[in-house]
Amino acid sequence: LTLACLFLTNAAADDNISLLDGSYVSTTDITNHLNIALDIKEMRSSTSDIESAMLVYQEGSHSPYKSNDSTKRASVAGKKRSIANFSTSAYTEMIDEPILGMFAYTMQEVMPVLESTGMRKYEYGDIMVLDALGKSVQNVKLASDAAVALNVWMWIAHQLYSAVYACRRGEESVGMLIDLAVAYYIGNEQEVGDSGTGYLIYNLVEKMGELFGTKEDGESLANTKILILFNEIKEAFGVDANVCSKDENAYKILHVYVNEIIAQMTIPLVQSLIHKLIEEDYNAVLMYSLSVIPVIQGCNIEAFDVLFQKLILGNSFRSVDNPLDAIKNDDVRLVLDSLQDSYSCLSITCSDVGAYKTDVVQACDDADGADYPMMVGYLPNTDVQEQAKLDRDYMQISMLIELHQYDAAYN
Repeated sequence: LTLACLFLTNAAADDNISLLDGSYVSTTDITNHLNIALDIKEMRSSTSDIESAMLVYQEGSHSPYKSNDSTKRASVAGKKRSIANFSTSAYTEMIDEPILGMFAYTMQEVMPVLESTGMRKYEYGDIMVLDALGKSVQNVKLASDAAVALNVWMWIAHQLYSAVYACRRGEESVGMLIDLAVAYYIGNEQEVGDSGTGYLIYNLVEKMGELFGTKEDGESLANTKILILFNEIKEAFGVDANVCSKDENAYKILHVYVNEIIAQMTIPLVQSLIHKLIEEDYNAVLMYSLSVIPVIQGCNIEAFDVLFQKLILGNSFRSVDNPLDAIKNDDVRLVLDSLQDSYSCLSITCSDVGAYKTDVVQACDDADGADYPMMVGYLPNTDVQEQAKLDRDYMQISMLIELHQYDAAYN
């Protein structure tokens, strides 16, 4: 076997699949879902063949649907799963999920730049991948990176939110949906802690962990935490398939787990944005900006304004004659400060992100010198930071209502 990290255990009998040397064991057959990673691999191997990369992205190559698979639109039996569909089906598949609304809300302001209209704001991932493959860029590496950071990332979040909503309805599909999320997170050909194998989010976390010094015991800390969370969900909700029907509050506990996983999955996107900004890869800066900044709009509007203006609306980097002069050093510092000020808004910490190449971008400080942070001139005597975040819920609810995503606002 060439894939030491992935092996099937009596797949025909019980569908168990062990990933990453047993770090996670699925109880459903996720083989075809794992193989979506091979589509990314094939895209990246087509560096000089835009048409081949486009075909794999839009039509799929290695991940066939089963005969009983379907989407909300129509039966897909006999077809192949495509990474493009993860984005182009967003409005139909994910309209009741709050995080998609955060992205769509921001994309309304970006649409004139990206020449997108109407429901395409929900398909921002597809817009960026096609832009990278189009005449303006023709960069297959950027397109495949965008497909992972935007399309696959949101599809994982979709599986997680679907698990929460299934649990709230008292259904028994939580274990299966968590298996799917893990499949799209790890993918095929991934070895434990190895940045040189694999192609999906786990791989990106490992690459960024090496650059930001966030690896411990051979694996990036974010990956370790995410796998722990996945296993805790599996233990709590996968062993007893009836837990959601027996406890009407079970979905609330699951929702907490899901929010923690999504926060940890945001870490490699933030790190990648910093990495590409320092490397002056401004096409990638725009792409990773769109993977992170929309969420900030719902919880830190001051930082969002700076980041949105500098990195998205003000991103003339792709068209200037000398892109290396497109952003000044003081702007880089302002962007980094605003991004670091947003970590608590993203439910991550300075230590989660780490220091880029030791001292090129130093880690920020999670402690602000006070036991309990000052709040508009008032110094509390107790820790009320979590309660003080209720205004963020109000901001996000208001944004979703403006988009007429009433179910997402409720959720």
